[in-house]
Formats: sequence, structure tokens, C-alpha cells
Amino acid sequence: MIEDTTLVAVLQLLSDGVERPWQQCLAQLRVARAALDAQTQRMLADHGVVISPVVVAPVLSSSVLSSRGDDDDAALVIPGGSDRLDADVVLAGLAGATRAGVRELRVLWSTDSTNLRLLERARGEDIDGCALAAEHQSAGRGRRGRHWLSPVACNLYLSIGARLAVPEQMQALSLIVGVAVADALLHLGYAGIGLKWPNDLQAQGRKLAGILIESSGVTAQGITAVIGIGVNVRVPAYVGAQIDQPWIDLHEIAPRRHGRNTLCAAVLGAVTDALAAVRSGVGGRYLARFSDHDVLRDRPVTVRSVDREEHGIARGIDARGELLVEQTAGTRPVSAGEVSVRAG
Repeated sequence: MIEDTTLVAVLQLLSDGVERPWQQCLAQLRVARAALDAQTQRMLADHGVVISPVVVAPVLSSSVLSSRGDDDDAALVIPGGSDRLDADVVLAGLAGATRAGVRELRVLWSTDSTNLRLLERARGEDIDGCALAAEHQSAGRGRRGRHWLSPVACNLYLSIGARLAVPEQMQALSLIVGVAVADALLHLGYAGIGLKWPNDLQAQGRKLAGILIESSGVTAQGITAVIGIGVNVRVPAYVGAQIDQPWIDLHEIAPRRHGRNTLCAAVLGAVTDALAAVRSGVGGRYLARFSDHDVLRDRPVTVRSVDREEHGIARGIDARGELLVEQTAGTRPVSAGEVSVRAG
């Protein structure tokens, strides 16, 4: 099977939509013919790559093999090219006041983790208003150290740097960002977006997106946060088979509604506006609307921490963004731990 790094290179090579002889591609990438096995062909097909000549092979077709016995003249192509991120296109999609809050946006073809890259930059420079996106992550991360699968040129992997005046502005930030991202998706026409405390977006009861907020530490200038956002746009089948929880992507909700540049601009703009509200002391407006999207409210939940497991009924959040869990002894706030919905 083709290695992950080679798959990224193949897709980068074909992203312009130009048909190239597969022998030339493999030679240029120094990949052996044997690497183009059946599993690799399925992976390529999941990314929209067609091996021609074929009998009517549309984008995403699983029929990627030449119908002829001699495939020396076969070619690789992504019809129409891939939906690549373009920083200039994304920035052009931001409104004037919002655009002023984004100092820069960089798009990398491949990196380990956009959050890690921004955290590293934060050690030596101010990253406030700096955003970093990637077509592929080799070490994408989710909450509690989980690995975030990041297939190339399919989803949205975006990190945003923010300098906040006081550490207290970090409280409930993941919920505020979650509301902002939900607003962006709803504005684009994706229906049924919900929020699962503390950092997930869901649709149809399945995970659609996640938020990971990390800090580079407190200084005299305040605290620097790195806000990582991952959104499932179109998850390839072979990647979806590796995800250990129910998931959904935007393509299933509304196929081909928007390109990833439009999506990136909407999410980046919405989060930038939310950060401006937090700095102005009115971030509570977002927090107040969390209940509009709350998928846990009034449902039985299990709260797991390091040393115990508790059961109760979720009753929304308090002013600090803590989950309110009603139990026999009363309702108490939960500020950490793993929360799951249990059968009622």
C-alpha cells in the first residue's frame, strides 16, 4: 500500500486537474509500480482520482481500473482539480471589519499539526490574529490527546492565534467558539447543527467538528490562546472506517453546497468576530445562545473523571460555561471530565 506521505504527494501533483501518465507520476515521485495496488487505488478513488482510460469514470467513482489489459498508457487525473485552499480567496471572503482582525492566513500543504505550529511560533513572536490552515496533518490532535484523522484536501484544519488580556477570558472560550462555528455553518445553509459540551459540533447525533484550545502561557501582555478547529467536509470512506465514533460530514448534510474556501472564510470570520466580542467583554452574548444548540440538555449523561463516574441529567450551562448536572443530591456544575450521553 502507498505510504501516507506519498499519497499526499500524489494528490498535490494532481491538484491542478491536469491528466498525467501514471508511469510519469510514479517515476517523478519515486514510487514503485507495485505500490499502485488495489487498496491504493481505492484510496485514490476516495480522493477523486481517476485512472484512465476507464468506462465512464466520474469523480469519486470506485471504478478506477483501466478496462484494458495493457495499462501502459493509463493516466491519473482529478477531473476539475481538487478543492484546494487558497489564502487569498479566503481572505477576500471576509467582511471589512472582520478582515482587519486577521493579520495573516497561511495555508500549508502538509504539517504535523496546525496547533503545534502556531504554539511553536508563539514562543518567539506575537501570533494574535494569525491563522494557519493545512491540507493535511500527520499528527492532528483532538481533546484529551486523541488523534484527529486528517486526510489530505478533504476537510478543514484551521488554527487561530489570539492574545487575551486576562486568563479569565479563556473561560468558556471553547463554547463561545463552538457557537460561532455553528452560526457560520447555519448561515451557509447546513441545517441541524448542534453543540455537545464542551467542544464538539454534531449533526444527526454524530460528530461533525471539534475544537481544541491550547495556551502558550501567561505573560505581562496577557495569555495567548491557539484555537484549533477541525470540520469534516468530505471524509473518504477508508478514513471513515478508522473513526471510532459515529461521525458525519458536510457532504452528507448537503452535497457540494460550498467549496472549502467559502467554508474556511465563514469559520475564520465567525471566530474572529467572537474573539473581538470576548475582548470587548461581551462574549457572554455567545454563551447565552449556547442553549439554542445544546444537544445534551435534559438528557441523561455520564460524567467520567480520573477517579469516579457519575450519572445525572444535563440542565444546560452556567454563566462560566460549566455543565450543570442534576443529581439526587442537587444540581452541580461540571468543569472538566468526559461527558457522554447514556440511554435514558
